Amino acid sequence: MHTSITNHNNHNTPKTISPNDSYKDEMYIDKRYKDESYKERELIKTLKELVSIPSVFGEEHRIAEYIRERLEDFAEVRIEKVDGFGGNVVAECINDESYPTLILNGHIDTVPVMEGWKTDPYKPIVHDGKLIGLGACDMKAGVAINMALFKEFASRKAWNANIIFVGACDEEGNSKGSYEYLQKFKKRKFDKERTLALLTEPTNEKLMLGCRGRYVVEIKVKGVSAHGARPYLGVNAIEDAAKVIEAISKVPIKRHPRLGKGSICVLKIEGGGDSLSVPDLCKIRVDRHVVPGETKSSVMKDIVNAVLNKVSKSNLRSKIEFNWMERPTPFLEPYELSKTRNVVNKFLIAAKEFGLDVRFTYGESVGDYNLFGRCMPTLVFGPSGGKWHSHDEFVNLESVLRCKRVLSRFIEILPELKRF
Repeated sequence: MHTSITNHNNHNTPKTISPNDSYKDEMYIDKRYKDESYKERELIKTLKELVSIPSVFGEEHRIAEYIRERLEDFAEVRIEKVDGFGGNVVAECINDESYPTLILNGHIDTVPVMEGWKTDPYKPIVHDGKLIGLGACDMKAGVAINMALFKEFASRKAWNANIIFVGACDEEGNSKGSYEYLQKFKKRKFDKERTLALLTEPTNEKLMLGCRGRYVVEIKVKGVSAHGARPYLGVNAIEDAAKVIEAISKVPIKRHPRLGKGSICVLKIEGGGDSLSVPDLCKIRVDRHVVPGETKSSVMKDIVNAVLNKVSKSNLRSKIEFNWMERPTPFLEPYELSKTRNVVNKFLIAAKEFGLDVRFTYGESVGDYNLFGRCMPTLVFGPSGGKWHSHDEFVNLESVLRCKRVLSRFIEILPELKRF
């Protein structure tokens, strides 16, 4: 997950945390669901084991093997190779390709360890109802939930649907894992009108129905070098780049009624050297988060027009080149699922059975859900927590278990829908 979803909780982790702050599983297991208590204890145990396995993106091999071993008693499981990464773990229980199909997707990688941890990030502990550890919230809690859901429904003999577990690598990088999985899945003959993706990214128990997209433009400002003591003989690329950046701030940004406003941000500027020379090159990297209605072509057109307009009005003598940032997968585009879809209504019904009045939310930045959302109905729903991509990351255990209960009920009634 590349950034926060709107309206997340931001609890502060206690200043002193001791592994001796042990807990009893029953503290987090609602007595109304005591028949499920064994499974819920297993869910917490699985989460702790997942957190204890380092899996920074590019190093997912061990965690992929762990998941494979835990699911192989329930269905066919394979680790699909993804060059440069630990691979995708895929488990399938296919009853009939004409049945509705549910894809449970979650990424198994994390960001690297950041500075400031008060405990060992790979030794998960529980304190004050929170499980603390790297990836606890983003998103090993979601992966543990998906594993539990897959086991539950792959074991059912009379359930007229198909269920697929996908533990994807490289979400924290360029989403190469989910991208390569979807390229293969699109070639299969499932009923596309009844195929649903469910991602358990942390959403604070809100239902995410869409997300902004993202493009990145790289601009080269090419000046002319000269001795730094005689700058009038050259063309200073850095000075002209400053004018380009000023022009970029004038780029028109669209607003969407539900996903909000797009954004533009200069991420990087690089130019000049250590010698006494007029810099002849300056590179600018520009991030552009977009909403539906903004396209790859319109993004480039708007940036080019804004800069050229600035050139025509100022003494800007450098040559300017515009290119897309290179990446191994396509840029992630915006998507939205209508609130009126049958599958959304079914989800709300399932949540209300557990007293949860779910609100809708929309993602500010991109993730694997953009890939799924562009090719099939996609729901994102997961637990509350905080401090991901930072130190002392945590997830709320009661929220983890509540999400599992809601999703289990939702999946149970999913085959009732003729169309999603």
